Amino acid sequence: MSRRGRWWRRGLTLLVVVALVSGVRAWQQRGLAGGPAPTPVLGVTLDGRTAALERFRGRPLVVYFWATWCPVCKVQRGAVESAARHVPVLSVAMQSGGPEEVAAWARARGWTVPTIVDPDGTLARAWGVRGVPALFVLDGAGRIRYREVGYTTGWGLRARAWLAGDGAAPPAPPPPARLPVTAVRVERGADGPAAVVEAYLPDGCSRAGAVRQRREGDTWIVTIARDRPPGRICTQVIRPLRLRVPLDGAASLVPGRYRVVVNGVEAAFTVP
Repeated sequence: MSRRGRWWRRGLTLLVVVALVSGVRAWQQRGLAGGPAPTPVLGVTLDGRTAALERFRGRPLVVYFWATWCPVCKVQRGAVESAARHVPVLSVAMQSGGPEEVAAWARARGWTVPTIVDPDGTLARAWGVRGVPALFVLDGAGRIRYREVGYTTGWGLRARAWLAGDGAAPPAPPPPARLPVTAVRVERGADGPAAVVEAYLPDGCSRAGAVRQRREGDTWIVTIARDRPPGRICTQVIRPLRLRVPLDGAASLVPGRYRVVVNGVEAAFTVP
């Protein structure tokens, strides 16, 4: 066979290999989410922080789906930990038990990447994940730029994150943590009208924080912060909470109808 013929044969073989690899990757990635991230909030991490994509606005972000029972994820773990030293990473433990089981697994292996627990696979289905490991690289505007199923090197993750950086949007400051409020009513007491707030604490470490209020016309705007110690792994148990917040200056109100808004939840009351 002539030299030219050998080159043609090698080129044809290369094209067939490329086509096969491309076909396998397309089959693996079928159904995976693309475009804007399907869920702007992934959930609450093991240490009690809200994993909102808005916090990473202006920076590329890696979202990593894995499972404690996945053999390939054991190999992938080192590459993800390496990439997490250079680019933000959020991980999702899919169908790996509850928060306590995943937290115990993380402590035993020194896994420190922020992790959201997805015990029944609801979050994975929203992102179109059928198998793990699966990785998404988002740009600074929250768009999915790269998707991978199976093993990916740490250098590969960093390279994709670097390439995704050109879609960065102006960074936005993270919103302050606020106490989750479910209901508000107003009752009269010796000190005048007060807001009775029904709320809950989403984990075992959180506490009700500072209370701030201001009056705008006939409306009181009340903000109650949620405090929690940083860096602690907390049990994700919901605890109900009731607070009574006297409304500043409401003891001398003239008759009329007024409103109070506590962390976005509104109640009306009347002064006879």
